[in-house]
Amino acid sequence: MKIKRIVMGVVILTLVLFGSYALDQSMYLSMEASAFDVLDSKDLESLEIEAYPMATYSFGDINEEGLKGYANLSLPYQMGDSLDTLFPYFYSETFYRFQKPETESLLHIGLRTHFERIQASNSTILDLMGLGAFYPINNMEEVWTSDRYSHYSDGVRLGFGMEAGATLVNLLEDAATTTTVHAAPVGRINAGAELFDNFWVQANMLIYLPMVDYYTDSESFDYTASQTGSFSCSFVQERFQIMAGLDQRFTVYDLYTTSGLFKDTDYTYDFNPWASFNYTIMEDLNLYTGLYLYTTDGNLGPMYATIAIDYFLI
Repeated sequence: MKIKRIVMGVVILTLVLFGSYALDQSMYLSMEASAFDVLDSKDLESLEIEAYPMATYSFGDINEEGLKGYANLSLPYQMGDSLDTLFPYFYSETFYRFQKPETESLLHIGLRTHFERIQASNSTILDLMGLGAFYPINNMEEVWTSDRYSHYSDGVRLGFGMEAGATLVNLLEDAATTTTVHAAPVGRINAGAELFDNFWVQANMLIYLPMVDYYTDSESFDYTASQTGSFSCSFVQERFQIMAGLDQRFTVYDLYTTSGLFKDTDYTYDFNPWASFNYTIMEDLNLYTGLYLYTTDGNLGPMYATIAIDYFLI
């Protein structure tokens, strides 16, 4: 119970921190609906549809030294399910940016929080991940355009750092809480540019080598290596934005086992293309649509489509 109280205290502290910081704020409310397995559904009645209200909040000037943050809170509901399945989903990032005017180098230190219930196992999870990233090569500037959802990067940023944290399972259930501790050195590459008027390209890559997981209940370790990347193109106009991109991930499992180093390794790779369209219906009221396709190890996976109405309060 002591662990649960400490963890819930961290969550509450994060919420208070977001609520009390009042500089360069942005907040919007959304009503979103997503349809899953679009390719495999023969008609509208067979579609698996999930709807959820959502609130998204951010604060801090991304280009200045100081505290920044982002939080997202939603209440997912799958059509046809009992209302008993309703449970909030929460995700946040809080970090401090250290940067001196006379140098290009940059340092980020922060905390990432993820809290939700997994319906398949009927268990709540809380993932807390501390991170630190140092960028000795940094000639990048974050640029805000008419796209109110996110900034665009102009330049190149190369760095490295460390991520470490823990995942707690069965946080609110009667069953014993299990804990997995994570740690990994991380290489980071970010790049972006406005190639033509209002046409932006963005690319990001993270390399975890290795990621070490320690399971406290079984006192066992897992060793993996992974690389994630994303590439996107965006055409940004005052009333609308058209975006398309590709997310990819390559993971090598079981780097070290009782059989030895690289004796039982296996790998998976994913390529996930996507496209989205944002349109400003009127001031502070936006329409968002998106289409996402998943593939695993060269096999076509599910496709899902989403549509949302967003209202900006701040």
